[in-house]
Amino acid sequence: MPSATVRELIKTVRELFNQPRQRHALWQSPQWNPVWSAIDGIELAQSAIDAYGIEGNDLGDGESYLHLQGLLQSFYIQQDSCAGITTYLNLPRIVTEEDSEAGLQELRNLRNSVTHPSDIKRKKSHSIPPMLLDRERFSVTSFSSEESNTKQYKISDLISAHDDGISSILTRIISAMDKSEQDHREKFADDHLSDIFRDASYQCRIIASAATGEGRLSDRDHAPYYIETIQEKMDAFRSAMSERRLPLEEYFFGDPLAKLEYPLAQIRCFFLEECSEDAPDPEAVYIFAEYIRVQFSEMEDVAHQIDAEYNSVSLQRETETN
Repeated sequence: MPSATVRELIKTVRELFNQPRQRHALWQSPQWNPVWSAIDGIELAQSAIDAYGIEGNDLGDGESYLHLQGLLQSFYIQQDSCAGITTYLNLPRIVTEEDSEAGLQELRNLRNSVTHPSDIKRKKSHSIPPMLLDRERFSVTSFSSEESNTKQYKISDLISAHDDGISSILTRIISAMDKSEQDHREKFADDHLSDIFRDASYQCRIIASAATGEGRLSDRDHAPYYIETIQEKMDAFRSAMSERRLPLEEYFFGDPLAKLEYPLAQIRCFFLEECSEDAPDPEAVYIFAEYIRVQFSEMEDVAHQIDAEYNSVSLQRETETN
């Protein structure tokens, strides 16, 4: 029967790695391709396990043997794929204290016995009697220089044991990633990104009115200070996003701060005479200031969304504590 549990768990793992911070960290590491290949491998192997089924005994020896080998190899692929993800997260590959996970090693040994029938170096061999092989069960006879023994296996029991073990590992992966994300968000829960943009709209309007002379006489005096404040806000937002390991490109179309460099440089040229070319006219400076104001407004909206996500974790922790 199809295992909804493993499918749901690996879907959650995929979603966690697709979160902006996790995806960016993974992209920056050499493990980008191995981790995504591992996730794909678990899903594809699960499809093979689900497709096996246990109904019917009308297969020939060759088909039954092929199906059994494919099933055991699918177990192996999922175990190795889970190991790749746990290695990336610095988690134990298998927690032997967990009965469900300890059983995976036994399944791994069984797969090695079936797929390597002759081990001349260790003077061991393994055989599957065709008359004891069908879609529901099989037997393995093992020979050594000292003894021989035959063990019977019910395939539905193997699938169930493997499902329990893989589910346990995936649950550990999810718990570790959830805890890492919660700890990270709690660290910044009281440090609001949106605070960076306080008064930014007002300051941009003062710069715009000072350029055209439509505002108060004092606006022209305040403009240089507000220009430096705008630059400080840009630097602070870039630094805060970087500290949270949140790439700007995950939230905006391109780098929004890079788009503000030229308009701000033109404003500087007009008010502070920091020019390498002719200064822009007042109408152009007005447009540049309004453009920065609009872009800041969009960044502030995103900052509020991120703050809400971080605050929700803090509130959840307080609720759990109380």
